[in-house]
Formats: sequence, structure tokens, C-alpha cells
Amino acid sequence: MGKLTVLQVRNAKPGVGPDGKRRKRVLVDGTGLLLIVAPTGARNWVLRIKDGQRRRDIGLGAADIDGGAE
Repeated sequence: MGKLTVLQVRNAKPGVGPDGKRRKRVLVDGTGLLLIVAPTGARNWVLRIKDGQRRRDIGLGAADIDGGAE
């Protein structure tokens, strides 16, 4: 099971498609936690769970890596 590090999250960039356009990129933590990087560069956390036979994606909010305890 892979674990995302702070450095990986901080350096995450959108993917690039075969046509050269920016695409959504998904980084997987391995335990159902996903980091979605939008084409604009925005980063959001998503928790993927299974409810019976259905897959559910629960949005956890933005990945604020520049903020912190002040």
C-alpha cells in the first residue's frame, strides 16, 4: 500500500493528454484516499468507499498544503 507524502501532494500537477491539453490526474494513496488534481491545478481529497455493491466517492475538501498552524 502506497502512501502519499507531503512532497508528492505539493508537487502534484495535472496530467497531459496525447493532444497536449491538460487533463485531470488522480493520485491514489492505496487505502481509498485519492488526490484529484484538476486541469486548473486545484487539488481535492476524495475518499472512495464501497456501500454494498455501489462505489461512493466522498469529497473531503481542498488539499491546503500551504496553510498550517499559525
